[in-house]
Amino acid sequence: MRFSRNYFILSKLGIVGFMVIGFISSLMAQEISLLPKEIISAIINEISGEKALQAEIMLAPFERIRKSEEFTNQFWESTYIMKKAQEYGLEEVQLHTFPSKRPLWQPIEGELWLIEPKKKKIADIHEIAAVLATESQSAEVSAEVIYMEHASDENDYRGKDVKGKIILTTDPVSSVQQIGVLEKGALGVISSINNSPELPSDVVHWQSSNIAQKGEPPLFGFSISNRQLKEMKRLLQDHGQLKVRVKIKAKFHEGREEVVSAIIPGTDLKEETFVLVAHLFEGISKQGANDNNSGSACILEVGRCLVQLIKKGIVPPPRRTILFLWVPEISGSIKYLEKFPEVARSLIGGINMDVVGENLFKTNAPFHIYRTPHSLPGYLNDVAENIYNFTVNTNRTTTGYKPSQTITSPSGSRQNFLCWMDDFDSGSDNEVFVNRQIGVPMIYFNVHLDNWIHTNRDSPELSDPTQLKRAGFMGAAITLIVAGAKEEEALKICAESFFRGCSRLALCQQKAHNFLALSTTDQIHQAYKKAHNLVTQRFDLEIRGLSSCLTLAPANKSVVNYVNDGEKTLLHKKQLAIEKLEKYYHTLCKLKGVSPLPIQQTPKERELSTLIPEVVTKEVSPPLNRVSRGLAISDIYYGDFEVFNFIDGKRSILEIGRAVDAEYFDEGGVPLQYVEEFIRALEKAGLVKIHK
Repeated sequence: MRFSRNYFILSKLGIVGFMVIGFISSLMAQEISLLPKEIISAIINEISGEKALQAEIMLAPFERIRKSEEFTNQFWESTYIMKKAQEYGLEEVQLHTFPSKRPLWQPIEGELWLIEPKKKKIADIHEIAAVLATESQSAEVSAEVIYMEHASDENDYRGKDVKGKIILTTDPVSSVQQIGVLEKGALGVISSINNSPELPSDVVHWQSSNIAQKGEPPLFGFSISNRQLKEMKRLLQDHGQLKVRVKIKAKFHEGREEVVSAIIPGTDLKEETFVLVAHLFEGISKQGANDNNSGSACILEVGRCLVQLIKKGIVPPPRRTILFLWVPEISGSIKYLEKFPEVARSLIGGINMDVVGENLFKTNAPFHIYRTPHSLPGYLNDVAENIYNFTVNTNRTTTGYKPSQTITSPSGSRQNFLCWMDDFDSGSDNEVFVNRQIGVPMIYFNVHLDNWIHTNRDSPELSDPTQLKRAGFMGAAITLIVAGAKEEEALKICAESFFRGCSRLALCQQKAHNFLALSTTDQIHQAYKKAHNLVTQRFDLEIRGLSSCLTLAPANKSVVNYVNDGEKTLLHKKQLAIEKLEKYYHTLCKLKGVSPLPIQQTPKERELSTLIPEVVTKEVSPPLNRVSRGLAISDIYYGDFEVFNFIDGKRSILEIGRAVDAEYFDEGGVPLQYVEEFIRALEKAGLVKIHK
């Protein structure tokens, strides 16, 4: 057979083509990250989900009644964490003890018996610790039971006599006590708040009791399962009357809180600090395996992993100090930062690990990495997203795709990593650090929504060493990138932040155009104003985020020039985006048969543009929820937090309102009147002053 010259040329081109395709495919299969491949591989091989799970089991094998000595000496969790941190080679391991206004509650006995129409034990704290509402006071009574589905509102008591009785209800213990016990004369509360169809009927939720004030009767409550509630209701229906006996013995001790700290010392930039925080306590009675001994165990394992990588010479010691904090949730972070303001000033970023160890398929809940709020944007979000993408892509299976190195644990699951990068959320220690009073960018790891937390079933049985390994890997990788970043790495992070920002800007512009296109003729002018603000605020956000990269190399000319050029590029893109949106608006107006209108301020907006709020409180974490309670802003998820965080003594109320409205665009935005009302309430509470 004869072959033409063209055949041989095409054949060679084909071979080259396959080689190019193969090369590109291999690059794609490498899941490019901000760390070199060999460092990534070393972290994956060193970080242990098994060790993290073992630590979690040691911290919370089951929820137990604490021994008496823990109330006068040191809590078991603090002792264990300190011992392991020292064993793992972390340095300056310390216990910090802080006084607390809230006394320590020690339950000794807690039994609930049905005595009529038959004798049966319903609850015992030495079988299930969660059955006795925390801070219940000593009591020994026998009384009739009255069932009230709801008992938290005055109207619930119409036509009912609860005096001298024990209320059986589906409302929380503490809310029922306020009216039912203190006002109506009931003796106590038996509550079941397990109404989730996703949970087994024998789950018991942790609940709390109010502490009786001087002159008030002892307050107590029991938490029972939905199955037990149904059984008691059935007996009540069949026999017409139930009688129970309560026996509670409890002590109160002087209040205290414990924080454990440790470090991996930095080298040439040791005065700068990157922090990993997890709450070791959420009260001292509830000892959930996942919430939050999984987070505490995971940052401990991150510390062990990093020390080993340094000892083996795989990575150099970090330039910046790495601080590990195990705290009572929120209050412990506040007290530590108040005691060590120099540490607070040294912080450049951090990771908060809350619930991180759960088996996502058992609990039917995804893993989330929450960004910093819009009031505190930064490169840390982009570093986290880079590692997040790597981790998700190396732990998914799909047709024609095989990851280069999966992250799984020997006894753990093998499923895809169900993980999302999400906008700011709080309710954990991150809210203390990102609060404007501290102003530290912090990302937040958490499994949410999880129906098992705060119940008696939050046990190691629901944990997964693979998930602990994945969370630990991400934590270790992000920490190494930031704590070890030199000028070259800082430049790499700048580029990462710039291009990820450009991607977000493209999506934002698409959203703004779609929002405008969906508006009616009557809405189009207001929709244009809102879309214009959305795009403007997003560009300002990304410019501030890019500028934050200078934290890593403030004196390096190459990095400074790159950031400055990036800012100029974004400002130019902003102008083009605004022009494009305006043309789109004019075109839509023409199609709808209406005349376009220029964006103008209302009289109210002009007034608020002249008012500049300034924070005057020195509190690390001001009580914003107390100020916002009853105000419209409280209906916006963490809207009050962000309004306060945007107050910098430079922005007007109008500018703050526009920023928050854009941040909550997907939730419908935040009306300017909500923002003004809340800021004026802050001024009335003495937290801010408003200047003209």
